[in-house]
This record gives sequence, structure tokens and C-alpha cells, in this order.
Amino acid sequence: MNKTKYFSLIVGIIFLVLGIYILVNPVGNMITLSVLFSIVMLLAGISEIVGYFNSNRRELWYLLNGVITVILAIWLLSADDVSKATLIPNLLALWIFCSGIARLIDGLALKKTLQRETNLTKRLVTFGITGIVLGIILWIVPGIVATLLTILIAAIFIFQGILFISTYMVIK
Repeated sequence: MNKTKYFSLIVGIIFLVLGIYILVNPVGNMITLSVLFSIVMLLAGISEIVGYFNSNRRELWYLLNGVITVILAIWLLSADDVSKATLIPNLLALWIFCSGIARLIDGLALKKTLQRETNLTKRLVTFGITGIVLGIILWIVPGIVATLLTILIAAIFIFQGILFISTYMVIK
């Protein structure tokens, strides 16, 4: 049990230090997030392109969204650090907006093809509309989004640190 106790203390201290670092270095945090976000975007775009070619229903919007996603991901991955920190909120907004349009069109097209509404078509339309609205909101206030994202990540790390240190204090 002794090793677990000290492991919990070390992990707690690491979480606390990272949480505080994220709070005092938001630009560095946005750069790291932009790289991770770009990788996820790239994989999502490739998945949509492959899905388009493997589908019986070939909706052009689905392919277009995949291509746009791949292009944005490559563009963000190749950008310099300052651009990454400033572009991520705007690219996130654009991506969510385009994905929302693609989901909305896909849901409406599927509903037309099936000639009835299903749970899937309802979800696609709902997520599509939500994505469009969220994309517009993120586009209007990108700085607030970046700040809130940084604070949220820092808070999660700090709370995790406190939890692990508390565990250290309780373990006998």
C-alpha cells in the first residue's frame, strides 16, 4: 500500500503543476490543443471520405465535409505556433458549422430516401442544427471559447491533483 500512497502523491503533484501551468500559459495550451485537435480532425475527415466511398448512398455533402476537414487539419498542422493558438477557435467553429450542415443534409436525405422519420434521421437533423448554431456562436466569440477551454482544462487538472493528493493523505 505504501507504493500506491506515494504514487498518488506524485500523480497529484503532476496534475496540480500542469493545471497551474495551463492557467499561466494559455497560448502554449492552445498550441498543444490545436495539434491534438488537428490530428482528430484529420482522422475524422479521412473516416468521412472512406465512409463516402464505402456507402451505398453517396451524399456529396458527406464527401465535401470530409475533404474540407482534411484540408483544415493539414493547414492547422502546418501552421506556425502563433497561428495555431489564434486559429484553433475559428477553425473549430468552421469545422463544427460545416459538420452541422453535412449532418443536417444527411439526415434530411436519409428521411427522404426511407420515406419516413426514424430515430437516426431525428438525431442527424438535431445534431446538424445544433452544430450549425454552435459553429455560429463559436465564430462570433472565439476568444471567449479559447479562454473558457483553457480554464476548464486547467480546472480539471487542478481538481484531479487535489483528488490524488487527498487520496495520498487518506491511505495508511
